[in-house]
Amino acid sequence: MPATTLLAAGLADPVLDSQAVFRAVLDALSRPGSLVPLTALPPAPAPLYATTGAVALSLADLDAPVFLDSPLATGAVAAWLRFHAGCPVADRGTAAFALIGAPEALTGLDEFALGSSEFPDRSTTLVIQVPEVRTGEGRTLTGPGIKTAARLSVDALPDAFWAAWRDNHALFPQGVDVIFATPTCLCGLPRTTRVED
Repeated sequence: MPATTLLAAGLADPVLDSQAVFRAVLDALSRPGSLVPLTALPPAPAPLYATTGAVALSLADLDAPVFLDSPLATGAVAAWLRFHAGCPVADRGTAAFALIGAPEALTGLDEFALGSSEFPDRSTTLVIQVPEVRTGEGRTLTGPGIKTAARLSVDALPDAFWAAWRDNHALFPQGVDVIFATPTCLCGLPRTTRVED
């Protein structure tokens, strides 16, 4: 008799919870550097954070493939996403979303889809799992959605990420957008945001 693998459940209420997560993502990206708590959390398979899983289930679908970096590229995570969101797993250059479980290894952003001048929306949104994000300290953020300036400190990111972010910002309107996911909240970093040490 073949072994059966039980999949973890998805969002408790796929319609209402997905809408709540979508609103939280929009809030995070429209107010860069702010923390947006998430309460509609599915029991995602480890090592995927429930917050990361909620974002993926709310945004990814058959037409929005997902890239999984090495720590997340497990059969359990891919099967869970395929079953609940119907999204295929793709390489980083063609994925609509990239789920990153090893932020310390993220030293460049130009291998992801950056969009084009005609279609800047055809770029990758990175959802980066980090242990903690702190506001009021760290790097200075300016740009749309920030009244004057905001300060942000993100655990586990290498300095090379911030150098790559400056290059990404310079590509506007092309470039990637980033959502930092802690175990409890989201923090947005859209390509319009300038980051300084």
